[in-house]
Amino acid sequence: MKRLFLAMALILFSVGTAGAADSRQYNGTWINTDTNTRGLTKVVVEGSGGKASVHVWGKCSPQDCDWGWSNCNSYLDGHLSTRYRDDIAVRNLTITMPTPGTLKVQVHTRFIDDSDRADQDATYTFRRVFKPVQQTPKPMGGFQVKPPADEPTGKY
Repeated sequence: MKRLFLAMALILFSVGTAGAADSRQYNGTWINTDTNTRGLTKVVVEGSGGKASVHVWGKCSPQDCDWGWSNCNSYLDGHLSTRYRDDIAVRNLTITMPTPGTLKVQVHTRFIDDSDRADQDATYTFRRVFKPVQQTPKPMGGFQVKPPADEPTGKY
């Protein structure tokens, strides 16, 4: 009986605790698939091993609001979580990758500005933006380019 209780406790403890899941799969710039969103517009993730940071932008006008960088918790099941706080609200973000190339961000907003607004939940879907790789031309072998001569050689 003790072994069963211990096994159950270990399973329950490990499911909800931060671990060292590799967060590199999330690295990159992610753009919301809904171009008309009124919520999050862009997410940048940087990390390695069990550590990651996110930079988030939300819809504002004339340009998007920069939420800044926030360190993430990385969990054994592979998801990331972080929190943003300002004078108006506390926003808890849960970040997952349901399929390669697709990022899902769930945002739970709790208002702290004495407005009596109810908590809000929203889910946003993002696609990874790939930056083109600049290829460096390789030198061609077999000949050398000579500088032009100061005087004509008479040979053409």
